[in-house]
Amino acid sequence: MDVQNRSNVGYAFIDFIAPADADRFLTVFKEHRFRKHQSRKISSVSTAHVQGLDANLRHFENRAVTHARNDQYRPVVILNGERVDFDKAVEGALARGDSNRRSPALRPAPAL
Repeated sequence: MDVQNRSNVGYAFIDFIAPADADRFLTVFKEHRFRKHQSRKISSVSTAHVQGLDANLRHFENRAVTHARNDQYRPVVILNGERVDFDKAVEGALARGDSNRRSPALRPAPAL
């Protein structure tokens, strides 16, 4: 969030479970033109340099935007369709510790 201009800079980090879902998202949102508020923004989709929900939570834990007083400027974490408090999500990520693991609800079942 650009707090000075009170506008969204447009970042989203999505932890897809299935590669096909990521491919479909890329197809739909690559060079998507946003029309709300007469924006001239065009989306760009790329693979993040930090992979996985827990790793991203830890990466953004101490960024200025995560400590904004106004909740509308803070990151939103949605897990299994439910909004999760950012600080609680970070606490969970820190407790799990392993940067390569997905959150428990999103982790695939172990192979037999």
